[in-house]
Amino acid sequence: MVLIKNIQSIFVWLFLFLLPSQLGKHFFMDFSYVSGVRVDYLAPVIYFTDILFIMLMFIMRKQLLYEFRKNSHVFFATGVAVAVHFIFVQSAFLEFYASFKLFQILTLFFMFKHINIPQRLLFSSLAASAGLEVILTLTQFSTQKAVQGLFYLLGERSLSISTPGVAKASLLGEFILRPYGTFSHPNSMGGFYVLLYAFLLTLKTTSHRASVLKFVTLLLTTVLILISFSKGAILAFGIVTFLHLMWDRQEMLICRLCTFAKAIIGLSVIGLFLSSQGDLLSLEKRFFLIEQAVEIIRTHFLFGTGFGHHLYAHAEFSSPYPYFFLQPVHNIFLLFIMQAGILLSSFLGWKLWIGLRQAWKSHGKYLVLPMIVIGFTGSFDHYWITLQQNMMLAGIVFGLIFSSE
Repeated sequence: MVLIKNIQSIFVWLFLFLLPSQLGKHFFMDFSYVSGVRVDYLAPVIYFTDILFIMLMFIMRKQLLYEFRKNSHVFFATGVAVAVHFIFVQSAFLEFYASFKLFQILTLFFMFKHINIPQRLLFSSLAASAGLEVILTLTQFSTQKAVQGLFYLLGERSLSISTPGVAKASLLGEFILRPYGTFSHPNSMGGFYVLLYAFLLTLKTTSHRASVLKFVTLLLTTVLILISFSKGAILAFGIVTFLHLMWDRQEMLICRLCTFAKAIIGLSVIGLFLSSQGDLLSLEKRFFLIEQAVEIIRTHFLFGTGFGHHLYAHAEFSSPYPYFFLQPVHNIFLLFIMQAGILLSSFLGWKLWIGLRQAWKSHGKYLVLPMIVIGFTGSFDHYWITLQQNMMLAGIVFGLIFSSE
């Protein structure tokens, strides 16, 4: 039993440490092309974190079996919807793969709900991982190109300020490369670390060493949020920081001037990074995709397009842009309804509402900030249900919040 616990601790530490990485093998198949153009979102990928995920599933098979039985009605309803999708979707394999990625979020929630992680293990893995990411992003920012080498093994993409389509920002009149870290986009990185930041803010530490590690991790995540130049993530960061300062009445009573100074300094730094300008057509493109999503939901109202097939529906619309533009709608709520249909979305939304109501009395304080982050950033982007690192982190964070049950 002790040996199994030690093995589990090693895998958990390694999994959390490598969570921001995207080392994996892409498989571009016939269904991965639209109008002859290869689309990454349509390519199945086996990530190294998927392998660690499967190993943890095996170690925790008893706890997971209990949770699957307890929630069998949810899996049955989803299974029926997927089976219906198989009848009309373009690729049954893509449907299965996209469904599995969503299944991962729920499985990680169940998994980390039952894992008793010592705080030293939790903070040390997150701090080490964030520290490595800070080194990488600061180097990318200063050199305006990818570092490669060891970081290539962690999934860093080869890019520079001159790479076509790369994310840039205009700061103080000069165009700069927005650091990607090991993520597929700076927005994804910003969202990842602002959720982690919101989770850690309300986590009570049990020792001085844990407090120090928590402070270091919060500091590192703050750097990564700001240097991402993601307006959604930075605004979410400002909101959750402000709310936490307002709720921490003990600190306010001890030193109101300190709290006021923190707020002013924080707002000044946030304002500096928000003053940067990215893609001038970003807002226009988002509204363009939302209009398409609403029309797709209307024409695929009951059962949706099928999981992973939303881009085929988007491709049926003509694009006003002179280049190939095919992306998921930047709104996780519209994106899920578009794929799942109104029947399954309503059922799962109802079950989620019941679960949150039951959990609110005991977990409300810890739930609210992460929920604000998901709800706010998810209204302007899609990475919570499309990109590996963000999807896995969401399942883990809420699993850890519920682990005290």
